[in-house]
Amino acid sequence: MLVASCSKGYNKGMKLPEDPQAVSELGWAVVKTAYAKLKTAPDSTSPEAGLVRGRSVFQCTARSIDPKGLEKGGLWYRFSEEGVEGWLHKDELDIFNTEAQAKKAAEDIIGG
Repeated sequence: MLVASCSKGYNKGMKLPEDPQAVSELGWAVVKTAYAKLKTAPDSTSPEAGLVRGRSVFQCTARSIDPKGLEKGGLWYRFSEEGVEGWLHKDELDIFNTEAQAKKAAEDIIGG
């Protein structure tokens, strides 16, 4: 039987990979307005797909620049939760690196 040791070559300064459930590459968003207009496409002229309640926290799964360009139209973030999907404009959101940061920010919004 061969026994191997895991301690050999261990570096105490080694950075462990981040927990994928806690960190999203595009971040986590909090709706900072009372309600945010959900659009069917990342474009201010696209039809509305509903409303998302203020202080909602969600993982950003996609980001897109408005067809008018970044300066005129801004950024849009993909919202998908419980069968509801669409795009929310950056102006209605605060973006954070982790879910924990986003949840804390949602609690800190006035009226929370």
